[in-house]
Amino acid sequence: KEPESFHFNAKAVKVPGLDGSGKMGKSEGNAIYLCDDEATIKKKVMRAVTDAGPTMLNQVKPEPIENLFTLMQLVSTPDTYDYFNDQYNNMAIRYGDMKKQLAADINAFCAPIRERIIEFQSNEEYLAKVAREGAEAAAEAAGVAMTVVDAGDDVTKQVSDVEDLLSKNIAVLIINPVDSDAVSGVVADAMAAGVKVIAVDRVVNGVDVDCTIASDNVMGAEMATQFIVDTLGEGIKVAELQGIPGASAAIDRGAGFHNIADAKMTVVASQTANFDRTEGMSVMENMLQANGDIKAVFAANDEMALGALEAAAGKDIVIIGFDATDDAIAAINEGRMAATIAQQPDLIGKTAVENAVKLIAGEAIEAVIPVEVALVTAE
Repeated sequence: KEPESFHFNAKAVKVPGLDGSGKMGKSEGNAIYLCDDEATIKKKVMRAVTDAGPTMLNQVKPEPIENLFTLMQLVSTPDTYDYFNDQYNNMAIRYGDMKKQLAADINAFCAPIRERIIEFQSNEEYLAKVAREGAEAAAEAAGVAMTVVDAGDDVTKQVSDVEDLLSKNIAVLIINPVDSDAVSGVVADAMAAGVKVIAVDRVVNGVDVDCTIASDNVMGAEMATQFIVDTLGEGIKVAELQGIPGASAAIDRGAGFHNIADAKMTVVASQTANFDRTEGMSVMENMLQANGDIKAVFAANDEMALGALEAAAGKDIVIIGFDATDDAIAAINEGRMAATIAQQPDLIGKTAVENAVKLIAGEAIEAVIPVEVALVTAE
């Protein structure tokens, strides 16, 4: 069922950030996400800004304290809220106890939502269906006709499909390249014919398309690396399994990893395994021979992470991948792999069509549009 819009009117409020830096939000970096794992939520709540406590009975609560009580009113039982409110009013409040309770209650509140998010993200067939439906819904809402073809990971068929579409005088081509190099010729032909081109998920090498829409690989790698820091602490020895050299996803995921790792950990090894499971195992074996005290591994995709798992069997090493494949989700649920990063294909499809409509209308759009990703753990 499609959600109905809701107008807040006077009910809209600003939720202050737990760190006291202003409003809570993604851009401020102080938000709690529904898909955050239990440890992350607890850490965020326990770091919330408080004060030395009230100095008189029934004292008016300052904004950071009132914010904690507002959140507690949302996720906790009335008895829990009343208990800590009475403690505050009677100058007996212990903020550490309150924050522990609040973290537990937020986790209980988010748990069923988080489970559904993980369930959806691990179902590739469902996600592909959602991406298609999101694109179709956006096209219908905009009043434009859309033709959908599926190459089935066959680059020859994809080139043929694009050639057929060009013969139908399309205005915009949205393409998810099977191979970034192999489709460059037909995409260049499309642009030479005056067709606007939007690439999704992967770039088209050697062609300046009108727009590329893909998961925010830098952000995803930063989230994965920060998870290692939050789990094991700073200063530990970490290794990186890199993707195919020159591939946009490999470059961006590597940049995100080093944005965090270079400042907070010791990177003892970084080597490509070409997004391949067998190479991931081989490279990991060599890394462990040279650095037996590696505590964590970031792999730029799940295939390499799964290969690293085999090489590190029996060792206490935190391994994180990227893509949320079925095998990776299974390994996480079995407790063998720590985490992975999931993409949002429905949002990618919707964003692609919305921007295609803008191109048809003659509007300018951004050349690169990143789409948010989410951390997936067993919790």
